[in-house]
Amino acid sequence: MNKLRPNGLLSLGERIEQRLSNIGVELPRQPSGSIPDLPEDLTNVTSRDVGRLLTEFCSWLSFLTPRVALAKVTYKEAKANFELAKKRKVGIEELEILQQALLEADAYASVLEGVEKATLRKKEAASREISRLTDTGVGRDYHGG
Repeated sequence: MNKLRPNGLLSLGERIEQRLSNIGVELPRQPSGSIPDLPEDLTNVTSRDVGRLLTEFCSWLSFLTPRVALAKVTYKEAKANFELAKKRKVGIEELEILQQALLEADAYASVLEGVEKATLRKKEAASREISRLTDTGVGRDYHGG
């Protein structure tokens, strides 16, 4: 990330990410490809394939969750900047730019949170199917039994 703003400062989200890095916490890298879809009938999928799907969903959630949090931080920062500009009675053009940044930050955080929730629901469905397969003995090939 670490893109400098026109004023040469990092955004609050970027500073948070930098502080995390300073204590040895790196955000997970984006998994390869895209978030997989669940098959129409999960019961027709082998336990190994369900296990692979579950692993992919977990990887995507590890990637998405901190980014949702950072997107919310970016939204809060944009909102604070917009409110401050209104109080300072800045010019209409600057206010419009800040309002657009606020709307964009809100939209991005909302959409990203929706993607995270959808991925969580997919992970939960795959997890339930693994449990069902294990309980019925069908999933032995996944668990090495």
